[in-house]
Amino acid sequence: MSRLISIIFLIVISFTACRDTELDIPKGFAQYSDDSYHFKLISAEGLRIVAYKVDYDPGDESNIDTSLWVKEMELVLKYKGHSKLNTANITSKKGLKGIYSEYQTYYNGESYLYGVTIFIDGDDLYIVESGGKKAHYLRRKEDILQCVQSFRPA
Repeated sequence: MSRLISIIFLIVISFTACRDTELDIPKGFAQYSDDSYHFKLISAEGLRIVAYKVDYDPGDESNIDTSLWVKEMELVLKYKGHSKLNTANITSKKGLKGIYSEYQTYYNGESYLYGVTIFIDGDDLYIVESGGKKAHYLRRKEDILQCVQSFRPA
């Protein structure tokens, strides 16, 4: 009996695990994972939006250099074959400042867009990624950006 209670307790704990991020879910999207560390959305067209907190040790730094993270992200994506289209400052509805960058890549003869937003909240770094086939992404871009702007740490 004690073992059964322990198992039930562990199940309840796993369902109440706190997610680090939250987003408003746009019409036509659904949450597709109960992962407690990533907030994952998907649309019927295969567009995806994922938000998560980056786990790192800032050391003695009390301020995070956003431009450094953006440059590092750009180097990694360029190495993987993505070409940068644009970058813009973005502010969440909760007032967090961020940088949104958009990239294009080709896969199996089709064009894909990938958006990545970096938000800083004190010593915490958050990333919101979005992506999918270019035609679908462009059709839903306004909804995607509104979702990104709805970002809030949990």
